Amino acid sequence: MLRAGLFAVISIFLPCFVLGQGTSLTPTHANIAYDRVDPAQSLDVYQAKSETPLPVVVYIHGGGWRAGSKNRIPTYLRTAVARGQYSVVSVEYRFTDVAVHPAQVNDCARAIQFIRHNAGKWNIDPAKVAAIGNSAGAHLSLWLALHDDMANPDSEDPVERQSSRLTCAVSLAGPTDWSLLETMEHTHPAYRQLIGYKPGTPAAEMDSDKKASVSPLTFASKDDPPVLLVHGTADNIVPIAHAKNLHQALKKVGARSQLRIVEGGGHSLPKESQDINVITGFLLRQLLPRAHPGTITRLDAATIDSLQKDKNLTYAKYGERELQLDLYRPATTTDKPLPGIICIHGGGWMKGNRESHADLAMALAARGFVTATISYRLSGEAMFPAAIHDAKAAVRWMRANAEKYGIDPEKIGATGLSAGGHLTALLATSGGAGQLEGDGGNNDLSSRIQAAVALGAQTDAMSDRIRDISETSELWRNFLGGAQSDEPESYRLASPLTHLDAKDPPILFMAGEFDDLSTRAETFRAQMKALNLETGFIEISGGPHGFLRGQKWFDTCVEKSAQFFTQHLK
Repeated sequence: MLRAGLFAVISIFLPCFVLGQGTSLTPTHANIAYDRVDPAQSLDVYQAKSETPLPVVVYIHGGGWRAGSKNRIPTYLRTAVARGQYSVVSVEYRFTDVAVHPAQVNDCARAIQFIRHNAGKWNIDPAKVAAIGNSAGAHLSLWLALHDDMANPDSEDPVERQSSRLTCAVSLAGPTDWSLLETMEHTHPAYRQLIGYKPGTPAAEMDSDKKASVSPLTFASKDDPPVLLVHGTADNIVPIAHAKNLHQALKKVGARSQLRIVEGGGHSLPKESQDINVITGFLLRQLLPRAHPGTITRLDAATIDSLQKDKNLTYAKYGERELQLDLYRPATTTDKPLPGIICIHGGGWMKGNRESHADLAMALAARGFVTATISYRLSGEAMFPAAIHDAKAAVRWMRANAEKYGIDPEKIGATGLSAGGHLTALLATSGGAGQLEGDGGNNDLSSRIQAAVALGAQTDAMSDRIRDISETSELWRNFLGGAQSDEPESYRLASPLTHLDAKDPPILFMAGEFDDLSTRAETFRAQMKALNLETGFIEISGGPHGFLRGQKWFDTCVEKSAQFFTQHLK
């Protein structure tokens, strides 16, 4: 609810990414009063279509706590509603010309309690409530995420008995620490007006308790929900120290915080697609990782019985260290050799075993392939490039033993999920990379493959997303010996995109609907198409990152993979 005459004055605090081109999205429930103290206390509900209750993302607009409007929501939230991933509620609150802090946080807390009170009416899962906002809206989102629950179980008002806690929060250029006003320049008057001071009031003359009570950083504790902080290095309205200080404080107490630094980014965020991907991926991981668990995968007895199995075959040796694989092939022999497929398990390169892909290998073998699940050296034993050395050794072993096991040495493919998907994509693109070949055996033979199906795969280890994640993620640091900034050459070599050229085979990508958008390999596939290489993408409807565990998702994966391998290997 925008106050007249203030829009131009506070435009720098307004949300930057609003409704764009395409079909407009109108609220299913508009201007619903969540309290009756002031007309501003209202919200709009954008209800996604679903047969079961969905999570909700509460959007809190910016505007310096004294301007802005709930009537405009970001395009990426609109898209999520249209896709049925979660509903969105956009909240209006009292501005500082009406009341100062804590009126704004009280209003937003009340709105969240009101949403939970009406969860059944709006088909919302009350256990999955997130908040996101720009600037002032980001501050309010973080304050609610980190503050203790404001529920009053003894209240006569049923709304007040509801929880105000959040499942997660996203801050886009949000202020977090009013003590910084004493040490850094903050020229905008809104900081002071929020806590009842006139513009220009020296920070040292402002009440310390007021500055502490308005600062989300004050409430950082171990039980806080996960937060994503997105902030630009060139933000001259909210210095990036706000995000960095909160990130450090949350890490210090053991809470979960992800910091996305946008190099050269100003106060208006997000503008780049990769930053939007980080935001949407974070929300999907926190809200929908188990939204549709499906039936646990089972392979029928007839399929298992139709196969010949050769277990614990040594395929590579490094001194005394031996690596094994399990081989699956149709029990009925044919005169014609069959294509081979290497199956590479996931586990963040640091855990897991080849048994996790046994069902996938057997299901593909039953469709006329010779498949092998392989063990490889995990990062706790040997860092990169050990894992890709092992995958290449497995391909060479298949060629060396082609006649013995009825394999066509000219037609070998690979597949794998997550870390295995990454290694699959790297195997497909690094045919001429001598540094990645290794000496596990049969080095007189080629390790090139002729087709690949990469599942939930990362294809660009040099991306900004991986740069940010690698600063704290033990998976990437253990695999590649440090963060991207510390080991850029290792990350470059480990990136399938680095090695992509016109000699590479067809690659099909699959990812769960609720997986991070980076697993869709959009940049990678665009470059493949520019090289006239065949590629494609299949979204596993309702699937999370580890979609092979659900029967419906598994069956879809096997069907589509078999079709692709049949087309390119038979």
